[in-house]
Amino acid sequence: MFYQNNCGGYCEPEDYELTKSDRKALLKEKEAVLEAKLATIRHWIETIDKEESEKK
Repeated sequence: MFYQNNCGGYCEPEDYELTKSDRKALLKEKEAVLEAKLATIRHWIETIDKEESEKK
């Protein structure tokens, strides 16, 4: 299957197609996703720390 711009998957809209408010909304959405990923990683680290302290 061929994807537009040969991106090989989900292609984000080109910058020239977006208004300033659309770009800002897209960046806010990316920020929320990154914050959720960071929270997950922090949770994994805390879980590992708890497991290590329980083993002692």
